[in-house]
Amino acid sequence: MIKKIVIINTGSGNMLSIKRAIHRLGYTPIISSNINEILNAYKLILPGVGAFGNSIDYLQRNDLFETIINLKKKQISTLGICLGMQILLNSSDEFGHNEGLGLIKGKVEKIPNNKYFKIPSIGWFKLEFEDLSFTKNQNIDINSKYYFVHSYHATEISKNDLVAHYKIQDFKIPAIIRNKNIMGFQFHLEKSGEAGIKLLGIFLNLSY
Repeated sequence: MIKKIVIINTGSGNMLSIKRAIHRLGYTPIISSNINEILNAYKLILPGVGAFGNSIDYLQRNDLFETIINLKKKQISTLGICLGMQILLNSSDEFGHNEGLGLIKGKVEKIPNNKYFKIPSIGWFKLEFEDLSFTKNQNIDINSKYYFVHSYHATEISKNDLVAHYKIQDFKIPAIIRNKNIMGFQFHLEKSGEAGIKLLGIFLNLSY
């Protein structure tokens, strides 16, 4: 049986670069907004580059909003990347209040101004893992760095849902979140070199 990897068309961003990254791992993914293909996928990727509200509007206009919410009930493993991670949460303050998918409890707020860094936060950062089960026996190099570019960040994430964070000075920003079969990566896996490809591979090989 072919394991179908579906990249959900969110109307924005880096779908082709994610598709190429998944190809490198030996899978043949498709980009789709077809509800039947989404609900019958083995793994789903929710990409995103752009504004929170625009992506939510696109999903609603294309009858995908409720479809994606049902992914948790159907226990389809789903990964949100960058903006794709943020729209998994309950709401965002980006350009006014916007409701999210609510698949993982949390909010999206602007990164506060800080004398130690500029907004948006752009650069390569190491992760600090709080839940080691995701990387157990995966030979992950704890010194690996991953590429981030974002002005808004996840807040009010439950400790049980926080897998990893990164820090700018002493300011912690959630980098990986997970609740059951739903996972989010704030950084761009597809732009993070071999380290990012390896984490993407771990997600694709998870049994849930």
